[in-house]
Amino acid sequence: MPYGDRFDATELAALINEVWSPRIEREFTPRLVAADFFNNVSDLYAGGGDTAHIPGIYGDAELEVKDKTPGEEYELQSATLKDKTLTIDTWRQITFIIEKFEQQLMLQSANVAIKYVDQASKKLAADLDSAIFTALTAGVTDYVGSSSSNLTDVLVRQAIEKLASKDIPTDELAFFINPTAYWQDMMGESKYVQTYVAGWPAGKTPIITGNFGNAAGSIQGILYGIPVYVSTLIPKGETDGITNFLAHPSTVMYAVRTPGGNMVNSEAWEEKLKGGTAWMNEIMYGVDELRGDLACKIISNTSEIVST
Repeated sequence: MPYGDRFDATELAALINEVWSPRIEREFTPRLVAADFFNNVSDLYAGGGDTAHIPGIYGDAELEVKDKTPGEEYELQSATLKDKTLTIDTWRQITFIIEKFEQQLMLQSANVAIKYVDQASKKLAADLDSAIFTALTAGVTDYVGSSSSNLTDVLVRQAIEKLASKDIPTDELAFFINPTAYWQDMMGESKYVQTYVAGWPAGKTPIITGNFGNAAGSIQGILYGIPVYVSTLIPKGETDGITNFLAHPSTVMYAVRTPGGNMVNSEAWEEKLKGGTAWMNEIMYGVDELRGDLACKIISNTSEIVST
């Protein structure tokens, strides 16, 4: 039997509910690794102050071994100590307000403000990690590779050799690799998936010591016995390629002086004249190169997937 006219969705629109989910989709944030690895000297500022001095007796501040000639006086020597300084000079913040009218109208179960506070905290923490990689880029002069080359096993071993030849303990180093270089280049090296390269016997789980702080849980893998961290915050340019790193913790120093003692401070208060609640999130820090000679840049291109 043929149907006649019927009610459709347009005609019934006044009775059809729209459903708003209390679950809000979130952004993905970069994995934080730098602040947990490099030198945190925040305790130097416990009594106040904006600039800390870190003396050193490396490089041209070292004493030299001299011959002693029988019957002659000892040859005296001296050296001027290094004086590296770190200044707390960065104050970053994310602040927003939601007025009472909108608070009353929004879906209460969504907890929008709390989700934005969490987002702000992660973005501010990532800002510190990014500043550390910027200091690495500016302060490290040794490099291998170029913006036109793939990140090959040869470059990896050359970088290790550059630092090992300076007597820098390789068991205190770590690789910091951009995801593009990691997945396009490093994972194209067939021997990198073989257990002997990782530095432990087949079938055994590597043991991570305390050298790598809280970042140990963020290790992507181990290459030649050295941890590999992968982060989108590692510099990647359109024309100057990717600047990956092999580094020692003392390459960069940083200090955080955010109120409250945490990396990021979050506060909320009622703004009477605005008729709403303001949420403020902030971080205060200083970052600088300490020992640029303790790291090596591993420069690679941004394309050409390696497959072996």
